[in-house]
Amino acid sequence: MCFHAFPWRERLATSVAFGAGPSHATRVPAAEVRLDGSSKRSMLYWQLELELAQPGSDWATLFRLHHRSTAYGVFGKQGGGNVRTAGLRYRY
Repeated sequence: MCFHAFPWRERLATSVAFGAGPSHATRVPAAEVRLDGSSKRSMLYWQLELELAQPGSDWATLFRLHHRSTAYGVFGKQGGGNVRTAGLRYRY
């Protein structure tokens, strides 16, 4: 799902996107085990993304939060984590 009808879009092109679904890792992620003591291969994944750009530009700045979790116990009792990312996106 993406939303980009912000009132300031004439000065700063802005979009917000959200996605969710299953996440299956080939191995239990070591980073999640270090954070929580244990984890699972299958969990719930969701991401939240903010994109900012000059109107009409092919370049945009991107901020995204990746989140894997047990979905309040559906996928287990422990595990998951958050990763914050930032980057540049070029549209061609």
